[in-house]
Formats: sequence, structure tokens, C-alpha cells
Amino acid sequence: TNVVASLGTALTEEQGKLVRKYSDKVVLSYDSDGAGQNAILKGLEVLSNLGMEGQVLQMEGAKDPDEYILKNGIDAYKDSIKHSITLFDFKMTYLKQNKKSKIVL
Repeated sequence: TNVVASLGTALTEEQGKLVRKYSDKVVLSYDSDGAGQNAILKGLEVLSNLGMEGQVLQMEGAKDPDEYILKNGIDAYKDSIKHSITLFDFKMTYLKQNKKSKIVL
């Protein structure tokens, strides 16, 4: 129902605190490139540290949410939100794809 843009490469603690006033569950949807994936990791940690539930929307065949919606439509985007994954699942997938990475589970 509600959408917020962090306007940058990562969600800050201050932004997380503002969002927490309205919801305790957040689905992150960042670009699919390396910077976007790193921003997801940082954002999920911020949310977790604030006691919020963070999940990740994974988009197939698009570099960012805008491109995904233009290609597939808003209904497909909304449907993909229902299939967002947890912090743990995202970290496991990230580690499989980036075997040299060092992140804490």
C-alpha cells in the first residue's frame, strides 16, 4: 500500500526510524546490480537492528523496479512482493553468488 524511496544507495538508520513509525515490516526493492545488492544487505541490517522485519523483492529480467514495472506491469510487481524473501534467504543466495564475500549470517 505504501511506498517510500530512500533516495540513495542504502537505507540509513534515520530513514529506518521514520519508516518504523508507520510499519514494522519492510520489503526492500533496489537495483539488481552489485551496488543495489550491497544496499539491500546494509538496509536489512538497519531494519533488523531497529527490530523490524525486512524482506527482499527479487526481480528477474530487470535492472531496477522502474524497468521491471515497465516490462511486466504493476500487477506483476505487486505479485512479486508477495514472494519476497527473508534476510537469511537473501544472505544465503548472495553468498552463493559471491563466494568471496564475507557477511555474517
